[in-house]
Amino acid sequence: MEPLVDSILSKSLFYNVSHLVIVVFALILGLLAYKRSPHNPNNKSFLALNLSLAIWAIITHLSNLTKLPIETQIIINRLTFTGAFALVIAFFHFCMVFPEKKINKPYIFRMVLISSVLLAVYAGVADWLLVEKVTEETVTFIPINLMIFQMFFMAYALFSFWALAILYSKVRKLTGKKHTQVQYIFLAFLIFIIYVFSTNLIPGFFGLRFFIGHTALGSLLFIGLAYYAVIKHRLMDIRLIVIKSAAYTILAVLGISFYILMVFYFKNYYEKIINPDIVFFAASFAVVFGFKPLGRLIQRQADKIFSKGRYDFNDLLKQLSRIISSQIILDNLAKSLLSILSEQMKISKSTFVGKDNYQYSEGINLSQKAISKISKMVKPNEALVADELEDDSAKKRLMTDLGIEVLVFFCDSEEQTVGFLALSKKSSGDSYALQDLRLLEIIAPQITVALKNIEQQTKIIEQIVEERRRIDQDAHDHIYNRLGALAKKAEVAELYPEEARATCGLIKNDLRSAVSDLQKIVHDRSDDEKGNLYPIEELKKICEDFEAHSSIRMNFKCSYPDLAIADPKHLWHLQCILEECLNNVRKHSKATGVAVGIKKNKDSIVLEVKDDGVGIDTEKQKQKTKNGHQGLKGMRERAKKINAKLTISSNNGKGTAIVVKAPI
Repeated sequence: MEPLVDSILSKSLFYNVSHLVIVVFALILGLLAYKRSPHNPNNKSFLALNLSLAIWAIITHLSNLTKLPIETQIIINRLTFTGAFALVIAFFHFCMVFPEKKINKPYIFRMVLISSVLLAVYAGVADWLLVEKVTEETVTFIPINLMIFQMFFMAYALFSFWALAILYSKVRKLTGKKHTQVQYIFLAFLIFIIYVFSTNLIPGFFGLRFFIGHTALGSLLFIGLAYYAVIKHRLMDIRLIVIKSAAYTILAVLGISFYILMVFYFKNYYEKIINPDIVFFAASFAVVFGFKPLGRLIQRQADKIFSKGRYDFNDLLKQLSRIISSQIILDNLAKSLLSILSEQMKISKSTFVGKDNYQYSEGINLSQKAISKISKMVKPNEALVADELEDDSAKKRLMTDLGIEVLVFFCDSEEQTVGFLALSKKSSGDSYALQDLRLLEIIAPQITVALKNIEQQTKIIEQIVEERRRIDQDAHDHIYNRLGALAKKAEVAELYPEEARATCGLIKNDLRSAVSDLQKIVHDRSDDEKGNLYPIEELKKICEDFEAHSSIRMNFKCSYPDLAIADPKHLWHLQCILEECLNNVRKHSKATGVAVGIKKNKDSIVLEVKDDGVGIDTEKQKQKTKNGHQGLKGMRERAKKINAKLTISSNNGKGTAIVVKAPI
């Protein structure tokens, strides 16, 4: 172990760090791709490629450690050729699979693969390599037989340039995002292969010295271009994961470094003045409470570097919060939110979905079936990003089919969905940044509260409208008609002074009744009475009043005088319907007589009003009702409120019959 450590320390800082960067970043890239979609052939092949690159970089680094025993160095240098075979095979396989996700292995490939595996085993096991020259700086090697190295060279060249040819054909065929992705991968591999062949394989092919230890440095270009393709052109669809991982890796490194430096500094220079326990506590306190602000700073900087659509985070958050807190109409809230988000984040299409299948769309029109499926994908307090889902998952397929890149759910305290925001890709062509997702996750709870407030406001407005409608209808059925009758009685008193005293008495009684009814209407006290009510007397009194104040003959019949109604509102609405029927008879029917019948039919009370007037055209009357004829419309609405059935039958010149069948 000591010779190994001494050998590593004897190398330059650049040499050690560059190989460490290759290994770490290759492993991160491969593992993140595999974790994102472990069943995707692309991702599995990408993992194999990066693992083989990392292993090969480790072996080549070890091969240049001159302080190791010569025997060990020979074995390690032979293993570099074995690792190189594994690398080119993984490279060839990746070029065949990416980006179609299909594995088509021709017979010749299988034969070459078997041959390469045999050569890889021979390269690592056989004694074919000799030391040519040893110095303090370098060790050079030569093969026992040049033909062995030339055989290796041809195998490497065959696989490498065959794979490049496959990749180049895909670059020419593909278009759009995939074309750009494959183009960067092709460029990365081309530069890497040129570097390896020019510094190692070509000199060795002609029997010249070669330096295995520096070969892996060429993969720095490959790693750099691969990461660029990931971040800028969404290679393997792991851009967001890579940025997050990089941000948190930097954050962790900075936190640990700060802790170590702080403890080291105070321990060495202030050990006699400050208690070490206080130093450890202070350092831990600083790391814990500085972690989140520092993380936000790193995320902001990462977004500035890798995102095209930039905006002031705090300013946009204030604008959105102001809109959310001020809007009380759902359409205005949805329209304002989508408008400002589309403008600031450069979003091409979006939709806002609320409760009861409410939808305000700006380009994304979701069916009820799609809304139902999306609502089951709820992810409370976090944005659901298509890039972070596995390719073969049902969620990813659904979002891709609908053209959705990000979903933000609005959840109540019980984590039940009350709505969601669906956003498509950005018009800038960039992916959603960490800053975008954080902003959306901050406003989601605010939107949830706003939706609840709007729902409550809507219910209050509906109640107010319904109350105004009730007051208007009740006033029409009770007060307006009575006031009209009072005006007629006042005219009678004026025309016949000898009957004025009696008429004034009737007017006084009617005014008291009108005041009593008005109090009931205004305060909605139609259900003040409790217990079973006996409606016959109330309905009979309405008929007697009608006969007393009109010249139309009244015939009142009741086959069940002890009939009782439990709900006082049922009695109130029946009274209103009867009064409206009789009022229409007096004003429009030109009848000489009217019959009112009340009977019981199982669990229902049947009220029938029939006159011998001119009748009505039922089709015209239906049209009048649709256009707002308040009398008949009011009767139908009252019948509906008590679950009653109202029918009207009439023939011109043969009178009109109205039947109401209501549950007791």
